[in-house]
Amino acid sequence: MNKAIIYRWGGFLMAAAVLTFTSCMPDPIEEGPRDIVDAPLSGLVASDLFEWSTYKDVEISVKGLPLPTRIERRLTLLTGGGDVFYAGLQSMSEDFKMSFSLPNHVNTLKMTYGDIEKEVTIESGKVVLDYLVALDNADLDE
Repeated sequence: MNKAIIYRWGGFLMAAAVLTFTSCMPDPIEEGPRDIVDAPLSGLVASDLFEWSTYKDVEISVKGLPLPTRIERRLTLLTGGGDVFYAGLQSMSEDFKMSFSLPNHVNTLKMTYGDIEKEVTIESGKVVLDYLVALDNADLDE
């Protein structure tokens, strides 16, 4: 029974010592570099060509094909880096036109429609795509 009392008081004393010693430590969050705060931002000058915007509006249109039957597939639009920003069901016989706000660093877009894959460059904030695929003679026997 004496050991239980000693261990209990020892635990209380250890906890009190830990709380006392750790509370006396300086807080590194409050102590930071002062020269960042003291530097005035009014002296900064940006070029007239600099764009403050971090995004750009891009108008994407896909020309439909006149077809005798209705063909629908999943239309997916991706950035050049592979980030999907639009996906939806689209009929191949209908035109698609929509505007998107994309990050300024995006210069190329990819479109997938079923097995059709195309990659284009954004020019003047507009992209025009279609469903036509270039055919070659790779599948023909010579």
